[in-house]
Amino acid sequence: MISQAENKNLYIANGTGLLEFNGAEWNLYPVPNNTIVRSVKAVGDKIFTGAYMEVGYWQKNEFGTLNYTSLLDKFPNKVTDGEQFWHIENSEDVMIFQSFEKLYLYNLSTDEITNIKTSTTSAITNLFKVDKNIYYQQEGEGVFLIKNGKPELLIPTEVIGDLEFIHLSIKDNQLNIICKSGEFYKWDGDRLIFYNEDLSETIQGLSIFYALELADNSLILGTVENGIYHINPNGVIIENFNQTNGLLNNTVLSLYEDVDKNLWAGLDNGIGVINLDSAFEIFQDKNGKIGSVYTSIKEKEYLYLGTNQGLYYKKDGE
Repeated sequence: MISQAENKNLYIANGTGLLEFNGAEWNLYPVPNNTIVRSVKAVGDKIFTGAYMEVGYWQKNEFGTLNYTSLLDKFPNKVTDGEQFWHIENSEDVMIFQSFEKLYLYNLSTDEITNIKTSTTSAITNLFKVDKNIYYQQEGEGVFLIKNGKPELLIPTEVIGDLEFIHLSIKDNQLNIICKSGEFYKWDGDRLIFYNEDLSETIQGLSIFYALELADNSLILGTVENGIYHINPNGVIIENFNQTNGLLNNTVLSLYEDVDKNLWAGLDNGIGVINLDSAFEIFQDKNGKIGSVYTSIKEKEYLYLGTNQGLYYKKDGE
């Protein structure tokens, strides 16, 4: 996960700890048990992190570095052996920590942690914040809405089948759903209605790991196999960013839009940042197919390149 604090510092959950980026320098803060940090959420002056059998928060000290406070002693029961905290959300003065086994609520006002009584027979696969509401999906159980600290079944498993949801949003008073398989649905309170058929067909066969709606209402999809897709509000692909045009890795595990509208991507190996408003676009010939470019010219809808290996052309949009 990726999150940004009020001072604009970026925080990234990393295999070796919590990464902090202040715009110029990176700092690494290992958690006390030196395990993988899976999740991060900045709220106020606190940076909450979830790791392997560890949950807590970081705060700046008088020297400007981060100090860690564990919350494990506030849990009503000991965490399960091997439990990892994959997602953190917040709603007003409540933090929500998600592992595969359980959901926990941390009240910032009372400094108390309580369990949400979920089924213990199947995994909690994802946690979603939509407006101020918190939803979660549980394997074989359905999608639930948390109300007053208790789960209410919203979409039963008989309707969902084997679909795994990776993103929820509300539009026109309907719940919009994006699935890991690249399918798009609307929930009308009774059934799932398939939409964005052309887009689903285009990205068929890809696994969507993460989705993010940007401030301009466009959509970003992070895939396991082919990087990032930027989609306009009409469901048309604007751009595909992958290893051939700049990403360090094609597997996108998380996405985040910062306050300056930069798009950050947590990759399977590395971190990427894309300025979607940039007037420049880079084509990297990593496979050496066109050679060294010596000259270029744009004529109508065609770009022509003269290289040490020949003459090439490319039509806009291709």
